[in-house]
Amino acid sequence: MTYMIDVGTTPLCHGERPSTLFWGMSDENGNYERNRSSYRLADRLAAMQEHATIYHHGDFDVIQLFCDGLPVKPIKSSGGRIITAKLFDHLLVNTHRVFPMPLEEILSLYGHEKQPLEKLEARNWSDCVEGFESILCLAEDFEAVTGINPLTRHTMSGAAIATAEKVDGTIPVDMQIDEAYRGGRSE
Repeated sequence: MTYMIDVGTTPLCHGERPSTLFWGMSDENGNYERNRSSYRLADRLAAMQEHATIYHHGDFDVIQLFCDGLPVKPIKSSGGRIITAKLFDHLLVNTHRVFPMPLEEILSLYGHEKQPLEKLEARNWSDCVEGFESILCLAEDFEAVTGINPLTRHTMSGAAIATAEKVDGTIPVDMQIDEAYRGGRSE
């Protein structure tokens, strides 16, 4: 099962850590739920029997999980940005690393509008439900052209290399040797 999460916080103020107000979470069928804190979200995720892939758009959501003391373990990062991480047995994937563009632009590609911050609950629902739907559609569109689903590669660079491998069958020798290059600007 796959999910999209998004945090709602108090406003960002210089020198202060924002407080979590709630977490939204949507599955790929558009079923949305709101959790009142990071700890409730953690309880919900810990109770899941299956291993899930959980998408988020940008670093802020994972940073907020860190700030709230959840046991997030970074797996892959590039340029100081988290690409993938683990929370319990679940894989967290930063969709901004897959589609490096504002969620507002992705939403607009599929007929949705980014909600204003003043409507935080509506914005959270939209980012989770419509944002997830739009990201899945964009991934399907990319796959229709290239034969590669970029969400499975975790970065646009990884999807580009997989597409090149599919077309040419080879990758540069240094990419075969050093896994640390995977997902970075070197691709």
